[in-house]
Amino acid sequence: MIESPDKEVLAAEYVLGTLGLAERVQVQQMIASDPVFASIVRDWERRLGELNVLVTPVEPPPAILEWIKARHASGDPIRDVFAEEPTPAPVTEPAPTIVPPAAEPATIASDADVPPAVESPPIDPAPPPRLQPVPPAPERERASTAQIIALSRRARRWRGTALAIAALAAAYYWLQRRWPSDTIRRAAFDLALILLLAVYVTPLHTIALHYLLSIHFLQNVVTAEWAPLLVVFAVSPALGRPVARYIHPLVALPLWVATYFFWHVPFVYDAALHHPHSLLHLEHLTYFVAGILMWWPVVHGAWSDGIKAAYVFAGFVLASPLGLLLALIPKPVYGYYKDAPQLWGLSDLTDQQIAGVSMAVEQAVVFFAVFAYYFARFLRTEQIAGVFSETPR
Repeated sequence: MIESPDKEVLAAEYVLGTLGLAERVQVQQMIASDPVFASIVRDWERRLGELNVLVTPVEPPPAILEWIKARHASGDPIRDVFAEEPTPAPVTEPAPTIVPPAAEPATIASDADVPPAVESPPIDPAPPPRLQPVPPAPERERASTAQIIALSRRARRWRGTALAIAALAAAYYWLQRRWPSDTIRRAAFDLALILLLAVYVTPLHTIALHYLLSIHFLQNVVTAEWAPLLVVFAVSPALGRPVARYIHPLVALPLWVATYFFWHVPFVYDAALHHPHSLLHLEHLTYFVAGILMWWPVVHGAWSDGIKAAYVFAGFVLASPLGLLLALIPKPVYGYYKDAPQLWGLSDLTDQQIAGVSMAVEQAVVFFAVFAYYFARFLRTEQIAGVFSETPR
């Protein structure tokens, strides 16, 4: 009975193709008879299969290919090609026979006097061609759009997020049965779902996870600002106003800013990207929840329009330095993207500068629009109040 760690190693070597013919036949029999081992093999095929789209196919020279086929057919592991070949024994040439000059120049030696020719021992054939180490590439690999689409189709990492978005939609439509919203609010919720699906269930999600920091920042802005604002606005006031009594602005806004800054600390940011099925999901969930809490007092709170305008302006002032700081730092700060394949010819520093500027601009668009709306209402309210407060002459 093969232990579990040995099964993991055997499955990995089978998927990599480093086993000999006899070993591969044995593994195939194990796959057919052992469902647990078959699932381990499938798991390794999924892990290593994603690397195929990141490597450009290279055709080996014909001589090396024939040598690999011969070794594989003989049952020897392919990895023996890389082993050191024994150095052939040196071939010693026979010493030349020196014939002393004859005493009589006219005397001709007969055939019997000629010593027999010494045959040289057979020389071993040249060893098979050796695989030369591949020199390091002078530049990092550049990813293509076709590779991104292929990886996004094979990775299937978006399924958990898609289920979460579906659960959000189900919860909203369940609330609509008791606290229905008008058409504009429902359209806002539909737009929130479209934005979330666009950044999580399309190749944009693959680009954010594997290639570009700027796209991941866009994903964060949608998750922490745009989508929460639309979802909160989509909630009926009949439900939103009672809930707003329990959400204080001086708690919600610092919590949202702290969440933003915490997840953008370099080692925390890199750790989340290295754990896309656990820690990264927690990051996105906290972004969304903090965004919901931050926007709730603005949309459904009983505060005056002037206080709401000041609240939104304070949120922009506190959050915008993060993007501007990243745009001004002269070197990349997130190690996760330093080893990622380059996309569209963007360097790490250029990508980081685009990410910082775009995040600041994306925040400015939303916050300024909301600020302008409430500030205009505040001015209009003050103007109307001033008209009624004038004393007749």
